[in-house]
Amino acid sequence: MNNQTPTKHTTDLFRDFSKIFFDLPIRAKDLSIRETDSQIFLSKDVPGFRPSDISVSFVNGVLIVKGTADKDNAFRNFEKSWQIGNDIDAKSAKASVENGVLNITLNKTQNLFHIPIQ
Repeated sequence: MNNQTPTKHTTDLFRDFSKIFFDLPIRAKDLSIRETDSQIFLSKDVPGFRPSDISVSFVNGVLIVKGTADKDNAFRNFEKSWQIGNDIDAKSAKASVENGVLNITLNKTQNLFHIPIQ
C-alpha cells in the first residue's frame, strides 16, 4: 500500500533534512512550511472552507488546525496537527484564508540567552 499522506514523523524528517542540508521550505501534498530565524510560515490548502469554518490553536507546542463545512448537504471536516515547539509567541500568531489557502504566521520567541563566562 502506497500512502502519500505525510505523517508527523515524515514531516519532522523533511523539516530536519531541509533545514540541515538545503534550508528550503517543506512541501507536502497540501502543505508548505517555511522557517526563518524569527518566524514559521505555514500554508495549507483548504478548498471550499471559509474562514469561519476553520479554527487554529496552539497548545503545548502543537499547532492544531480544524475545519468543518457543510456545503450542498455534504459534511466535510479535517483536523491536522504539527509539533512546532514551545519557542512560539502564540499571542502574535496570525492566520488568514485567501483563494482556498490557509496562511499561518508564527513568531518565534527569543529563548536563547548567552551567559557570559567570567
